Amino acid sequence: MKIEGYYDDELPCSIAKFAWFFKEHDRNTVATKDRLCSLEIHCYGPEQILKPYYFDKFPLFDNTTAQCVGTIFHARKFENFSLLKHINGEQPGFFRFYPPENLFSEGELDVIFFALQSMSSKNIAKRLNRSHRTIENKLQQIYQKADVHNLSQLQAFCKEKGFDRFIPQKFFSPGSRMLNTDGG
Repeated sequence: MKIEGYYDDELPCSIAKFAWFFKEHDRNTVATKDRLCSLEIHCYGPEQILKPYYFDKFPLFDNTTAQCVGTIFHARKFENFSLLKHINGEQPGFFRFYPPENLFSEGELDVIFFALQSMSSKNIAKRLNRSHRTIENKLQQIYQKADVHNLSQLQAFCKEKGFDRFIPQKFFSPGSRMLNTDGG
């Protein structure tokens, strides 16, 4: 099917319901005459898999009048990037909403996600509405499955296997969010 000439809300896909946001993004880009970036989490591709992308929109100027006449955009995968990793020579990776293998249960994956964010067991318990002891027990089960003995070994295991780039889908839902790209 050709989509040329269709408006955002006429596209034959699940993201058409977010057309109001895309149009607002366009209007703001034209008004500021500067690049604006959004984080888009939607189901993409024939498999309709939930994936995060940055959408950079740029103003499009008429060369003869210097007037902003519209926008163009570029989409790129949402990267897991840190300056410390860069300094250590590590390449950025892309986040994923599906675990790289089926080694851990859903509850264990939730605990792993928050543990990798340097959250204490008590804070993980609060976040997941569980007891501190339940989280401590889950961590011990996780350590056994991963054949590790502490958090730093778990972090190394998760990095090697790709669990460090996994985000449980339940913590996100399809949507759009403008990002502040000017550092302010």
